Parts: sequence; structure tokens; C-alpha cells
Amino acid sequence: MKKKGFTLIELMIVIAILAAILVPNFLRARAQGQYTQCQSNCKNIGTALEMYSTDNSGHYPTTGMSQLEGNYLKNIPTCASAGTSTVYTSSYSATTVPDSYTFYCAGTNHSAVGVGAGFPSIHLYPASYPNNLVCKGLSGPEKTGQPIIKNILQFTQNAAL
Repeated sequence: MKKKGFTLIELMIVIAILAAILVPNFLRARAQGQYTQCQSNCKNIGTALEMYSTDNSGHYPTTGMSQLEGNYLKNIPTCASAGTSTVYTSSYSATTVPDSYTFYCAGTNHSAVGVGAGFPSIHLYPASYPNNLVCKGLSGPEKTGQPIIKNILQFTQNAAL
């Protein structure tokens, strides 16, 4: 007498093959989502720095990002890949002559999506590049590290670059 259906071994083999195909895709999608969140965090910090500058005669905080908390940001955002906000605060630097700042996501937190160390990053050079924000890692060329020049107003108004 012939029985219909699949054996337990056959079912386990099919499940193992499906898992081998799907798990890497889920991990890649999660890493891409974390990178997108980090880009959004950088945009929000950049906007808070611009608001701070507007209220302080065009000067950026020189003692760190902690001056942004309260009036400009509820708290410094946390990078989902690193699990801490120090990836932004440890890389922040500002100068007063000319007024400029730079910060980035420190470390190799986004290597799963093919992005090198220190990305995404934001650099503002108002003296030599009037009204321009140099953004690395916020659009296509992040994998090559080529800078992208965007107008500050356009950068802060567009949610996705």
C-alpha cells in the first residue's frame, strides 16, 4: 500500500533551503534600515545645529553636542547599529573662524551595507562654500566617499536625499 504525503526528512530539507535563501535577505534589509535611520539622525542633528547657530549669531556649539539637548533636540539620537549616541558626539568638532562643524557616525557600524568607516558624515564649511553643506554618505556616492554639495535649505527641507 502506497502512502500519500511527504516524509519528515523531505519537509525539513525544504524548510532548510527556504531558510538559507531568506535569512540573508532579512539581515541585509535590517542593516539597510539601520543605516537609513542613522542618515536621518545625522540630518536631525544637522538641523539642530543650524537652529542653534541661528539663535547664537551664526556660531555653532564648540563644547560639544550637549548644548543641543533641551531646546533643539530632546536628546542626542542613538545609532541603531552601534546602540549608542556617542558615535555622533565623539566625532563632533566645530571651529569659530570660520564657523563650521563636522560630525559623522564613528566606527564601522554600517559595513553590512557596504559603507566604510565614518559614514554617514556631515561637514559644513560656510566660509569657503557659502550656503553649502557637504554631505558624505547621504546619497548614492556614499560607497565611494565622494562628497555631494547640497544647498543647506534644500538639505533641511528634503526628508530623503
